[in-house]
Amino acid sequence: MISRLQDVKAHFAYYLLKNCLTIPKLSYLIRTAPLWKFPCLLQNIDTKIKIVLENTLNVELNDQQWTQASLPVNHGGLGIRKLQDLSLPAFLASSFGVKCLVSTLINITDYETNLPNLKNALDCWKCLNPEKCPIILEKQKQWNEINIQRIVNTLVFPSEIDKFRFALLQNPFSGAWLNAVPSPNLGTLLDNDTIRTCIGLRLGSQKRGLNLPVPVQFRMEASAGGHTANLTRDFALEVIRRTN
Repeated sequence: MISRLQDVKAHFAYYLLKNCLTIPKLSYLIRTAPLWKFPCLLQNIDTKIKIVLENTLNVELNDQQWTQASLPVNHGGLGIRKLQDLSLPAFLASSFGVKCLVSTLINITDYETNLPNLKNALDCWKCLNPEKCPIILEKQKQWNEINIQRIVNTLVFPSEIDKFRFALLQNPFSGAWLNAVPSPNLGTLLDNDTIRTCIGLRLGSQKRGLNLPVPVQFRMEASAGGHTANLTRDFALEVIRRTN
């Protein structure tokens, strides 16, 4: 199904990929099954999602840019989450969420309840995030936040410009436009060139078909899409107008 996204406008395709397909379709599965035990399977699915994202946005994503894109929007990413990053936190939160209920059903104390794969999941978590556990074990968001901080800390940027760009994206309002519903009636639908250029600026990625360095392609006054795109006052005002 996701391969058919290239037949629709880029903004529609991105919104559907982030909010309707992939992770939203698999949320029940990753919370109830130990998919984290099958990293090769998860990597294959993530790779297919990455290819669809690249085709939709007409960009080439290296490993670091793909990792950034897989972060939540409020952490500087695109919100296209990886199954590899979500499967373990989702399973742990779900297991702790039902542990008390299972104890009641089988009439034993909570600490004596051994849920399948829970101990292995905790051991795997301790290897990834030693000495870090959420305060409320049933909250998937808290597991995710710890995992996200670990991923962010592993990012190594090739230049000071990229480091500064990522730091600016930590502003909670920098990605508000990515959460807007693309509607032509509301004026929030961005055309293909605009959405691709804005996301390219966000990730520092290269557009396909161009061999220019990344800073040259997507700086604030750069060439993009094969023609000059002066991303100055008029362009910035247009983007802000559409996302307000």
